[in-house]
Amino acid sequence: MEKIANQLLPHRILTVWHSVMKHKVSWFFMVYPVESMSRSGIRTILHEAAFDAIDKWLCADRTPVWHSSSHHLDCIFDPNEKTLKVVERKWI
Repeated sequence: MEKIANQLLPHRILTVWHSVMKHKVSWFFMVYPVESMSRSGIRTILHEAAFDAIDKWLCADRTPVWHSSSHHLDCIFDPNEKTLKVVERKWI
């Protein structure tokens, strides 16, 4: 975390994922640490930019093919721009 903070690199602050392992399906939320002085601003950005997207992603109609593999929805914070990008990716 210190290296990321010092270099001002974009980093994940929240990930939601749908996991399929040996035919067992699970849903997870992972909250990553952030610098204490950035918490308030990041909380505001999450409310403004991420929670609606996460809600839509979780509630979306899915095909059986989608449910047969793992998927992540990452919330990536860019400390330089003070922006949040929500990105879906398939986990291989």
